[in-house]
Amino acid sequence: MRAYLRVLIGVFVCFLGFTTFVSVAVDPYDILGGPKIAHFNRDKTRIDEDGRRVTVGQEILTGGHRTLLFGSSRAVEGFPRALDDADWPGGLYNAGIRGGTAFEMARALAVAGRSPDLRCVVVGLDSLGFQTIIKSRATYWISALPDGNAALAAARISLSPHAFYRSLQTLRDNVFGRPPRVRYPDVYKPGEQRARMLDGAQSFLINYQYFFYDPDRLQFMLQALDGLAARGVQVMGVILPRHPWHDEAIYQSAHRADDEAWRGDLARAFQDMSAHRPSAPCVGTEGAALWDFSRFQVTPLPSVPSEQATQPQPHFYETTHFMPDIGTAVLDRIRGKTPQPPFDQPDFGARLTPQNLAEQDEKARERRARWQASDPDVPFILQAYADMLAKVPPANTKDLPRISLSRDDLQTMVRDVQAMRTKVRSLD
Repeated sequence: MRAYLRVLIGVFVCFLGFTTFVSVAVDPYDILGGPKIAHFNRDKTRIDEDGRRVTVGQEILTGGHRTLLFGSSRAVEGFPRALDDADWPGGLYNAGIRGGTAFEMARALAVAGRSPDLRCVVVGLDSLGFQTIIKSRATYWISALPDGNAALAAARISLSPHAFYRSLQTLRDNVFGRPPRVRYPDVYKPGEQRARMLDGAQSFLINYQYFFYDPDRLQFMLQALDGLAARGVQVMGVILPRHPWHDEAIYQSAHRADDEAWRGDLARAFQDMSAHRPSAPCVGTEGAALWDFSRFQVTPLPSVPSEQATQPQPHFYETTHFMPDIGTAVLDRIRGKTPQPPFDQPDFGARLTPQNLAEQDEKARERRARWQASDPDVPFILQAYADMLAKVPPANTKDLPRISLSRDDLQTMVRDVQAMRTKVRSLD
């Protein structure tokens, strides 16, 4: 029996050693700084897989960036990956995470607060990230985001079966010369783009049918944001632009009131944070500001692609993800610059405060009415939504799983915020 156990343990240790060696040698996420060898690991074809949690976690700890931009895949796809000093004061790094939840972004913000170089953060916000049914994705736990320790994260990644799998994919891609996967091609198959747009719009409607806003998740993120603002980091919140089909999906869904409640809570929190004094602001002099670019602000748009269309649409990859020309316009607007046409209109982007919530709600209703009166695709999408709603009734909150934030999550955030305040005292 002892011999069998020794053999079993030996096999396990050998297998673990082999997988660790492969993960370290290939380094699929490009975080270990090892050599890059042609036809072996030079092309990191899987670096953006798993939502960028691993690469972003390491970058915000070691990159020394002055401005970080956070958000979900809409931030990843919709903003430039990086800007130099000519386009943003001190430069900017896009730290967006595909599929990023409010919890994950809050942890990324808390980890970012450890950098003495950080001066500004831009946070792309979407109410769907603050729902109750999910907290984090699998690769969050091997990244540096849970504890902000780059060395421990590197060890976790080296031992991770997930990283081993990505290493094998990277190795195969290098050996056979396979390029990275292209999410949005320059040429589509006929009908593919149209199907993507409709599928994305219907999925968004279903998500809002099952959406329940969790104020605890917002408060969790606000702890990190307030800690950054108190440390002297300027905080800019951006309610991200949406395709009008997505804006209409919220109006058609059963939970628009949740979206409005979330928006109001954000406005009040950012007004409170604006009283902090930023040490080296990127925009103006306030400690925090909230901008709203949603609710029918990106109109008019070209008609939905036909069944024969193969060329990409302008401004949006599909109804979920906007292109970097919109993201660049957003950054220009909050800096006080005039965006490039067609986003140079004065009503593109609005500062949101508790005092103007009602006014902005009325302006959103007016923009919706103009869109419904002018866009020839409105009857098409309204009928598609009516057909979908007939199949997907509103969910009852009791029927949905709820994943709450744990006591350890809350205590870790408190410690991180206290560390930020200690850091600002030491900087002073």
